[in-house]
Amino acid sequence: HKINAFFSWFNQPRQQNQVLLIKGSYYYDADRIDAAGQFTLNMPLQLHLEPDNEYDANAVQIWVADNLLQSHLLGYIPRSDAKRVNWLITHHCLSDCRLETCYRQYQRLYLYINITTHLTFWQRIQISWFV
Repeated sequence: HKINAFFSWFNQPRQQNQVLLIKGSYYYDADRIDAAGQFTLNMPLQLHLEPDNEYDANAVQIWVADNLLQSHLLGYIPRSDAKRVNWLITHHCLSDCRLETCYRQYQRLYLYINITTHLTFWQRIQISWFV
């Protein structure tokens, strides 16, 4: 019984959160959405893989729906994190993505997201060693 409990611990998903900066937001719709006052902290965001991206095959887009339920591209997951986030999405380990904070500094808009994952011990090993 204790052995089963020990091994089941390895298969129990654990929640983890990570905050990431949205890259490239000045090229897309983020400024317009901010000017309209439509950003709210903790608002849900959608992540979409972009395997045909000419610069990064692991690219992950970040989208938001406005008050009229139209989707707008905010930017991308940073390239340094894209491969890992791509893996999380592909393996159905990413459970939530929300706007963490939004502020302006020297006329530039900074957006941070909070992603929530649920990974087993073995998945945490796999992602840290191979991704």
